[in-house]
Amino acid sequence: MPTRSLDRADRELIRILRDDARLPNTEIAERVALSPSPCLRRIKRLESEGIIRGYSARIDRVKAGWGVSAFVHLNIEKHRKDDAKSMEKEMRRIERVVWCSALAGPWDLLLQVVARDLDDYFELVQELGGLDCVKDIQSTIIIGDIKPDSGIPICS
Repeated sequence: MPTRSLDRADRELIRILRDDARLPNTEIAERVALSPSPCLRRIKRLESEGIIRGYSARIDRVKAGWGVSAFVHLNIEKHRKDDAKSMEKEMRRIERVVWCSALAGPWDLLLQVVARDLDDYFELVQELGGLDCVKDIQSTIIIGDIKPDSGIPICS
């Protein structure tokens, strides 16, 4: 739950910045019907409250040389605090793991991974399966993106 409710202008600012954070403040202000100074103050407030956590570039993985992407489910051997910390450290260490979430259900972790090609992907799966805490691993290669990450919906 958000710490406070977002008004119309806040939601619109977030939408605009989510879609194109490189717009100049004057254009953003115009789009939300605010003058530039109050617009910038709102953006700074959203940043300081942690609602806007940062800005980044969306990279085309194929053009960047990552021809294979997959979802990988992992189960860890034992659910001890040290094992969980070790897995978190490993997931952060392995650069080809681009996203990782802990799950409740039949699997402990869900990863999205990238690889240069199928041989590279096979090596990555072997690396993941060889981690000390890993009990089971199952993966599914992504063959196409129907709706690529477009950011979270903005609460109304």
